Amino acid sequence: MIQQSFKLFSLFSLVIGLTFVFSSCEKSEGVTSDDTIEYTTQAVFEIQERSGCGRGGCFEFVFPITIEFVDGSTAEVEDYEGLRSTIRDWKEANPDAEERPNLAFPLEILSEDGEILTIDSRAELLRARIQCRRNFGSRPHHGRAERCFRLVYPITLTYPDATTEEVADRRALKLAVRAWRQANAGSEERPTLTYPLQVEMTDGTVVDVDSKEDLQALKDSCSEEG
Repeated sequence: MIQQSFKLFSLFSLVIGLTFVFSSCEKSEGVTSDDTIEYTTQAVFEIQERSGCGRGGCFEFVFPITIEFVDGSTAEVEDYEGLRSTIRDWKEANPDAEERPNLAFPLEILSEDGEILTIDSRAELLRARIQCRRNFGSRPHHGRAERCFRLVYPITLTYPDATTEEVADRRALKLAVRAWRQANAGSEERPTLTYPLQVEMTDGTVVDVDSKEDLQALKDSCSEEG
């Protein structure tokens, strides 16, 4: 009888112990998940805030862009969804990391008046943001928003010498701008979008843009929406 009671007590202790372990694991996983979500959200916001890109900012990224992590690794991302998932995956693989990733250079950004700028450093990016504030006023970020709009391809570039080039997608746009810049390193002018064109808003609506003034109005509307 004593032996049977001891077995029952041992079984009961085992069940309680396993329940505690599973509960602790679930709690730990929950904390890690919340930490990863917060890290990812804040990292995306900081990348936008530093660059002045996205909703509420002066510029829009010309994807793909490259980000650099604190361990020196880099990753190229094709869009905001890729940016989020890449940062999230890295954080999950590096749960103790606290420092968030930065932009890698060079990168291309689209200005409010339709110029496509190649940026080679943080200092150059800061100068572009300062110039934007002088031209268009402050563009504070509100909350943790993302893009204002996405260009609908193909689009046509107009170069400072009035020649044009049609590009089929985001990568082709980036390569065309970099090739032009390498061939015209001393030029202060930049390639611009050719109007009319179309953009896709965050809600999926496709909008016709007939001029740089229309493009500026779109950016203004995104800032107001916050």
